[in-house]
Amino acid sequence: MANLFQNELREASSWQEAVEKSKGYDDASLIGSLASQFRENLITRNNTLDNTSWSIRKCHLILGWKLSCGHIDIPRIADFGGGNGYMLDWIRSAQVGARPDYTVFESHEIAKAYSKIENDLGITFLPDHYFSDSLRFDLTILSCTLQYLEHWEELLKLALKNSRFVLIMRTPVINSASDSIFIQEPLKGIYRDSFASWPIRFLARQKLLAILDLHSVTVFSAFDFEETFPYMGNQHPHETYLVKSKN
Repeated sequence: MANLFQNELREASSWQEAVEKSKGYDDASLIGSLASQFRENLITRNNTLDNTSWSIRKCHLILGWKLSCGHIDIPRIADFGGGNGYMLDWIRSAQVGARPDYTVFESHEIAKAYSKIENDLGITFLPDHYFSDSLRFDLTILSCTLQYLEHWEELLKLALKNSRFVLIMRTPVINSASDSIFIQEPLKGIYRDSFASWPIRFLARQKLLAILDLHSVTVFSAFDFEETFPYMGNQHPHETYLVKSKN
């Protein structure tokens, strides 16, 4: 689980201000730490599929997988902003013999770093600008992703155009007509050790639902009470939506 707390956030007046006052996602020290961690974890990932630990996050993922493409022999899955692609491990642990065609779309620097490391995970790592309307996916996963994008609306609309289903997970949604923007400075793990910082936003429910209602049909929505964020003096659960595209 991953909770976000008020002492990790500094309010910003705009996305541009948050960019100017943070190190960003492609900071060299952070990329190096992520690549080293990925390399060190390969042995464990290749030999161990843990089906005993079930977080709410994993439950939402597997439910979304089952409802969207669990019945397809080799479904095409895009994991946009999917880091090292660990969600494929979870899918395989829950469904023995699952063989998805799995692509992680990450920032250019992260995708390049991961692609240089030999592995047999069955994951293709591509720069995020390769995610286009010329591609076709059975499912696109947007987990802890939209809040870190300057133009999240465009990415969501694109996913709803090139994918049959879209699974939005671990997303802070607020009851507001406009987004709230901050600089995030993580307080633990390799992110703290790398002195990482980057822009983050809390999504306005009104804007998010307007896009979903126009371009898709909601299959299910849920709260993740194990992963929360601060807003108006309280901790609120992140939200999950599985939607089926109308396109």
